[in-house]
Amino acid sequence: MPDAHKPLTLVLKNDLGEIDSIWATLERVLEEYYLSRKDMFQINLAVEELFTNIVSYAFEDKGPHDIFVNIYVERRKFLVVELMDDGIPFNPADHQDPDMSKPLSQRDEGGLGIHFCKKMMAEFFYERNGKQNKVTFKKRIRKPGFFEKFFSCRRSHGN
Repeated sequence: MPDAHKPLTLVLKNDLGEIDSIWATLERVLEEYYLSRKDMFQINLAVEELFTNIVSYAFEDKGPHDIFVNIYVERRKFLVVELMDDGIPFNPADHQDPDMSKPLSQRDEGGLGIHFCKKMMAEFFYERNGKQNKVTFKKRIRKPGFFEKFFSCRRSHGN
């Protein structure tokens, strides 16, 4: 069972081939948080979208870079996911949402993935610390009994 106060950290390379391992790891970990399948899908989708954008656009060189993904529970209300990289500054929270009133053929290319990430999450924000980008999103935990199951398991294991 993941610790409620200590983040689970994934360290990924800036390689789109890491997406398969992201899906496998996130699915296994998120199941331990007693999330609904819909919430799990939305979290996976957001992580994959943000990871893909980081790999595709964040690095001016072609060298190896680490991308960190932290997952933890906050205040028994949110599952929090943080993605951190040392790429060029980019604030997806300020990225203008696509004009959804236009037909698809008339919309500018790009931005739809970030738009979905922001809409599916309770909170979505960005900060730049020195040379590091940090995108954080929070998913409200709605499944009945989540905290009773989560914290009773922790107590029974002496945590």
